[in-house]
Amino acid sequence: MAPVHGHFSESLWRREIPVLSAAKKVDHFLGRGVRPEDEPNISDESGTGTGTGTETETGNETETGDQESPWSPEMCICQRRWDSNNSRQSSPHLPEGEKGFYVRQGVPLFKATLNGDREKTQQILNRNERTLLRSSLTEGHETALHVAVGARQAAVVKELVGRMESQDLELRDGRGNTALCVAVATGSVKIAKILMEKNAELAFIRGADNKTPLYIAALKSSKDLYWNLGLNFADLAIKILKVLRDLAWARDSDDETALGILARKPSAFAGESSTPKTLIAKCFGTNTISMQNTAIELTKLLCETMSSDERKSFGETIDHASKLLFEAARLGNYKFLAVLIGSFPDLIFRKDETNKSIFHIAVLHRHASIFNHIHNLGLQKDLIMLYRVRYPDQENTSIIYIMLHLAAKLPSLDRLSIVSGAALQMQRELLWFKEVENLTQPSEREKRDSRDKLTPRELFTKEHEELRKAGEKWMKSTAQSGMIVATLITAVVFTTASSVPGGTNDKDGTPRDITKTMFHVFAVSDSVAMCSSIISTLMFLSIITSRYAEEDFLVRLPLKLAAGLTALLVSMMALMVSFSAIYFLNYSQLSKLKWVPVLTSALSFLPAALFVLLQYHLLHDVFRSTFGSKHIFRPDKSTF
Repeated sequence: MAPVHGHFSESLWRREIPVLSAAKKVDHFLGRGVRPEDEPNISDESGTGTGTGTETETGNETETGDQESPWSPEMCICQRRWDSNNSRQSSPHLPEGEKGFYVRQGVPLFKATLNGDREKTQQILNRNERTLLRSSLTEGHETALHVAVGARQAAVVKELVGRMESQDLELRDGRGNTALCVAVATGSVKIAKILMEKNAELAFIRGADNKTPLYIAALKSSKDLYWNLGLNFADLAIKILKVLRDLAWARDSDDETALGILARKPSAFAGESSTPKTLIAKCFGTNTISMQNTAIELTKLLCETMSSDERKSFGETIDHASKLLFEAARLGNYKFLAVLIGSFPDLIFRKDETNKSIFHIAVLHRHASIFNHIHNLGLQKDLIMLYRVRYPDQENTSIIYIMLHLAAKLPSLDRLSIVSGAALQMQRELLWFKEVENLTQPSEREKRDSRDKLTPRELFTKEHEELRKAGEKWMKSTAQSGMIVATLITAVVFTTASSVPGGTNDKDGTPRDITKTMFHVFAVSDSVAMCSSIISTLMFLSIITSRYAEEDFLVRLPLKLAAGLTALLVSMMALMVSFSAIYFLNYSQLSKLKWVPVLTSALSFLPAALFVLLQYHLLHDVFRSTFGSKHIFRPDKSTF
C-alpha cells in the first residue's frame, strides 16, 4: 500500500517544522523524526492532502498509485542517522561501584583531566584503559572526556580521543549531553574539531533539552562553531526546500519566514573587510565564502519558490517581498536586495508607508552600496529625487522632507561609528550631503521642510553642530599628541647630527669614517628624519590653528592629518636607520662582535612596527577617508 497522506495540516507543519535561516533549519526537521513515508502535503489546510497519481478513497484512508518518493537519498540517510544515533548510550558509573577502585583510579583520573595533566592521564589509563574511558567519574555521570572537554583541556582531549573507539564518543552525561555538546557549549572550536574528526556522527546526536550541537552553536551566535559543524546542514536545508517547496511560506514561533530572517541577517551575506585578519583569511580561504554562497543560493531558491507558487496571488507575494525590501535596505543587506530585486524587478520603485524608496532609506541609514544604484535608473532617478517623504518627529507628527533633508539628518550612532574619530565622521557626513546635493535639481536644493522651515544646508548645520565640535576636539587632541612625538624626534636627530659618530680629524675637522658606506647611510637617514619630523610638526601645528569650518573637514583637515602621520612615521623609520648605522660604524672593527649591530638594528625597528600596529585603525581610516572617500559613491555599472 502506498503511503498514507493527510495526517499533517499546514498549521501543524508551520509550528513543528519551520524553515529557518542557518540556525534552525535542519534541527527541527530531524528532531521530529519525520520519515519519507510520512511526507506531509500542506497545500490543504484541512489536512486532506492530495496525491499526484490515481486516487481512491476508502473510509478515512486515501490511497495513491505507486510513485517515486521525492525524498533525496541524502535526507533518508540523515533520518537513519538520527534514528540510530539517538538511542541512549549508557556507561558504568564508578562512584556506585567498588569504592577502592574509584578512589585509586577514578578520582586521580578526574583530577588529571580537569587540570590538563596529560602525562598523569596517560599513566592512569595505561592500567585499565577500557574501563576508565567508558565509565562516568562524577555524580553528573560525566566521563573523563566530558570533564576534559568542559575544562577546555585540548591536549588531554586529544589523548583521550586517540585511545577511544569512535562509538565511545557518543556516551552521554546525566543531562544527556555528548562531549561534542559540551564542547560547543563552552565555545571551543579546536576541541569540537578533534571530536568531529574522530566521529562525524556526533553532529546528529542531541543533548540536553533535545538540542543538537549545531543548534547550540547557533544559540551561542558562534559563527566558527556553526560553520565547522553545520556546513553540510546548510546544503541539506536547500535540498529540503527543493522537496518541500511549501515550507518557503512557513513561519516560526516569531511569525518569521525564512526569507524574512535572511533579510534581517546581513552577517549571513558577510561583506568584505580590510582588517589584517580578514585579508589573511581571504588569501588562504575560509568558510566565509561558503557562507555567502550558501545564503545567496538559499535566498534565490526561496524567491523562486515564492514567485512560482500558484496558490499565492502575485499581489500577496509582492507585498511580502516589499516588507522585506525596506527592512533589508535599512540594515544595508545589499546582497539580499540584489537577489530579491533580481527576482522581483518592480520592487526597486516601491515606496513604504512614509513614501520612502529604498534609496531614501539608504541615504537615511548611510548605505552607499545600495544608494549607488540610483545612477543606473536614468530618468527615473530624477523622479525618485522629487519624492516628498514623511519623517516622524518626537511629537508623533510627520515632517515633510526631500531626500537632501534626509542626507542632512544625523544618522544613528552605529552608522557613524563605522569610521573612527569625530573629525572623520564629520567628513563622511559632508561627503553624503555633497553626493545627494549633486543629484538634487538646483530648484529643489533650497526647499524648506514643513515644520521648522529649514533648508537642507541649514538642517545639516543644526544636526551636526555637536559632531563638528567633537571633531574639532578630536583633531586637536590627535595633532597635539603627534606634535609632541615629532618635536622629540627633531631634538634627538639634531643632537645625533651634532656629535658625529667615530669623531673628526684634528687637522681639518672632517669625519674620520666619511669614506665608509655606513656613514653615508647615517648622514642621509639623519637628514630624512630631521626634515620629516619638522614637516610633521608643521602639519600638526596647522591643524591646531585651523578655523574648523564645516568645509575644512571635507579635504583640508583630513589631508593635513594624513600628511602629518605619514611624515611622523617616516621620521621614526629614518631615526631607526640612523641609529642602526651608528652601531655598524662603532662595531665595524670588532669581528667577534658583529652580531651586536645586527641585533640592535632588528630591535630598533620594533617601535616603528608597534606604532603601526597600535595605530592601524586610525591610519587606515585617515588614509581611506582622505584618498579613498571619492570612490565611495562611484556609480556601479551593474544593476540589482
